[in-house]
Amino acid sequence: MKVFGVTQIDAAAGTQSAALPRISAVPRPASVPLSLRQQQFWFVSRLKGGSEDCHVQTMLRLRGQLDEAVLQSALDGLVARHEVLRTTFAAQDGEPFQKVSRARTGLLVRRDHLTGAADLEAALSELVRREVEVPFDLELGPLIRARLVRLAMDDHALVITMHHMVSDTLSRNILTRNLSEFYNAIRENCAGRFKVLPVQYADYALWQHRWLSGQALQRQSDYWHRILAGAPAVLELPTDRPRSSRPVNYGRDVELALHPGLTNQIKALSRNLGTSLFVMLLSASVLVLARLSGRDELVIGTPGANRAYSEIRLIDLFMNPLALRIDLSSDPTLEILVESGQAAVVEANAHQDLPFEQALKLVSSSRTLAHGPIFQVAFACENNVIEPAQLGAETRMREPLRPLRVT
Repeated sequence: MKVFGVTQIDAAAGTQSAALPRISAVPRPASVPLSLRQQQFWFVSRLKGGSEDCHVQTMLRLRGQLDEAVLQSALDGLVARHEVLRTTFAAQDGEPFQKVSRARTGLLVRRDHLTGAADLEAALSELVRREVEVPFDLELGPLIRARLVRLAMDDHALVITMHHMVSDTLSRNILTRNLSEFYNAIRENCAGRFKVLPVQYADYALWQHRWLSGQALQRQSDYWHRILAGAPAVLELPTDRPRSSRPVNYGRDVELALHPGLTNQIKALSRNLGTSLFVMLLSASVLVLARLSGRDELVIGTPGANRAYSEIRLIDLFMNPLALRIDLSSDPTLEILVESGQAAVVEANAHQDLPFEQALKLVSSSRTLAHGPIFQVAFACENNVIEPAQLGAETRMREPLRPLRVT
């Protein structure tokens, strides 16, 4: 069995090539370039003429006595702290660049009342669904918006929507934590205790353009060329209808609850094999997909956090899709699959800085609208607990209802 490559959010966290310089604040040129991932989202948004496919949304359910004035100040503080929330994107001679507004920009919060709705939860879900579909203007901004929905005197929902160019999934935890800290500090009259962030996302973009060249670029490129060259173009699974010839941006969530006893057995097996829960579940998924497809070689994707650098404590776009190519032609045992996968996790983490779109350019792969390139199935183990905000009241975070995108 050959395991060509894998990576995952929590595996080998902190792995960083000694050859790479640390990220630091540097003098800004007149035009700050986009990061490589931002360039891809900018291109897609321009191509499609809209941005609703590139939104990240968070909903905080706030139960208790909420001080709306303090919440407004906390949101303003959040925008002041993170430069990227004040960033817009323009182009000159076809080349995009980013512009940062002054720190006192603040955030306009739209307020809604659903107290008279017959079905509060249904009305809230519909509001959240409509909100995530409203496009952003990348050039005019802002690329973050907030709606505070009153459901009762002691029950509110704060809906925050950001464009993917200034956020990713893991940014939600930073946003929630910072918002909670600002809210409580303002109530206690000690908001001035927060230190200025040592680096901003623009510093990361400049750092990326400086180091992702020469030998560093060659090492990353060589690795992904080896992983992706000659990979199977599509994973065909038994379905009840033919694959659409064009993208279909809708789907459904299917929940499967495992019995606590089975869950404990899986965790125990992971410990006995000396691996993480992620690698254990990933290995099981690979085996299932191989049997369903009848293939002994397949490629699946997984989100790489790309936050191994200690300087990265920012809200913005760092997450990077990564490919796992596995050959099961030798009919490996689970132990061998897990052992090889675990070793590949560490290797791939050391090469996750190259954006997926850049890696695609290294291999000759025919493109079609019928399915995504390289992989059509992605695996993510969301075992990172999203921290609930504490705004002086009982607070609960809940994911908004959103279609599952199937490629």
